[in-house]
Amino acid sequence: MDEWKLLDTMEKKYAALEIPEYLLESMTTEALFQTVLNYPLLQNIMSNTKQLETAKDLADHFNGLKEFAQRDGAMDLVEKELSQRIANSDAIGVSELNGIKMLVQHYRNLE
Repeated sequence: MDEWKLLDTMEKKYAALEIPEYLLESMTTEALFQTVLNYPLLQNIMSNTKQLETAKDLADHFNGLKEFAQRDGAMDLVEKELSQRIANSDAIGVSELNGIKMLVQHYRNLE
């Protein structure tokens, strides 16, 4: 945690959170999804009313989110996680998941 405090600009934080390309390519979609869910800046989606725009901005700075959103099976994983949280009355992360879902839909519409 102390190292995070030393990152005094957003650019430094974004750079520290990037996934090396060789790892990104070898990660399963499920592992990538878990990495996205643990991304420290994911909460920014929840704190902004423009979830899609915020998610696109995060994807521009976090290669893991962009890669996940473009993968086959991404939507299924997001919808399954959303359904589980809603069924368990677990509201934590629902806004973030909705933002990720919008981003996946956005990339699907580009194809």
